[in-house]
Amino acid sequence: MSKVVHISLSLFFGIFVLAAIVITVLGYVHPEGTEWTGVAGKTFWHWLDLLFAPVLLSGGGFLLYTLWTSSEHRLAEKSANEAARNADLDAIAKGYIDDIEQLLIKATDQDKAQSAPLSNAASIIEKVARARTLNVLEGLDQKRRGSIIRFLYETSLLEENPKHFFISLKGVTLHGAQLRGATLCKADLSETILDEADLSRTNLTGASLRNTNLIGADLRDANLHEADLSGANLTNVKGVTDEQLATCKSLKGATMPYGQRYEDILTTPGGQVWFNTYMKGSGEDGENSSSSQRPLGRTSEKDEKAKFAEA
Repeated sequence: MSKVVHISLSLFFGIFVLAAIVITVLGYVHPEGTEWTGVAGKTFWHWLDLLFAPVLLSGGGFLLYTLWTSSEHRLAEKSANEAARNADLDAIAKGYIDDIEQLLIKATDQDKAQSAPLSNAASIIEKVARARTLNVLEGLDQKRRGSIIRFLYETSLLEENPKHFFISLKGVTLHGAQLRGATLCKADLSETILDEADLSRTNLTGASLRNTNLIGADLRDANLHEADLSGANLTNVKGVTDEQLATCKSLKGATMPYGQRYEDILTTPGGQVWFNTYMKGSGEDGENSSSSQRPLGRTSEKDEKAKFAEA
C-alpha cells in the first residue's frame, strides 16, 4: 500500500509542478492568448510569491510522510526479522535437545544390550554428540547458549561418568552465556571460552575450570568452593572477592583479575601478606590441601589496586 501511495503522490506533485511551469511559460510567450487563464502579464516573481508557500507545504508534507512511512516500514521489518531469527534459534535449540535425548536413549539401550559400562557404540555416540554440540553452540545467542549448558548439566553430560557418555566442551565458545543462578556442581568446563559470561550466583562447587577463558565474566556471589581454576584467565572478572577465590581448589598458573599471574603476586609484599593470611594449612604450590582459605581474590577494586601497586 505504501508503495502505491508514494507513486500516486509523486505523480500528483510532478503534474502540479509541470502544469504551473507550462502556464507560466504561456503567460510570457502569448500573454494575449492566455487571458482566460488569469496569468497573462504575471512575472516569475509573481509566481514565486504565489506558489512558494503551497509548494513548500505540499513538498514538505510529502517528504515528512515519506520519511515517517519509511521509518515505520523499517521498524516493522526489523521486528519481523528479529521474530523470525528468534523462531529459528528456538527451533535449532529444540532440535538439538531432541537429538541429544535420542542419543541418550540409544546409548542407554546399547549399553544394556552389551552389558558394558560404556560400549564402543556409546563412545561413537559421544563423539557425534560433541560435534553436534559444538556446531549448535556456535550459532546460538547468549541466552540460548546458557539454556543448552543447563540442559547438558541436568542430563549429567558435563561430568565424566563410566555409566554414560560425556560431552567435552573444550574449545567451545560460550561468549556471554547467560548462566546466572545456574547449578553446575562438578561440571567440566575446562578450556572453554566463557568471556563476558554471566556466572553471577552460579553454583560452581567442585567444577573444573582449568585453562578456561573467563575474561570479563561476572562472578558476583558465585560459589567457587573446591572449583579448579588452575590456568584460568580471570582478567577483568566482575565482582569476585578474596573470600570466593580463597575456597577454590587451585589457582595455580591462573591470571588474576588485574592481569598478574598467581605465582607472581605471591612474590610481592602484598602477596606475602595474603599468603600469611590465607595460606595456612594449604600447599605452597597453589593447591588447596584443605578447606582453609587462601589468597588471590579482591576485597574491593580500590583495596586490591593498592595491594598490587608494588607488583
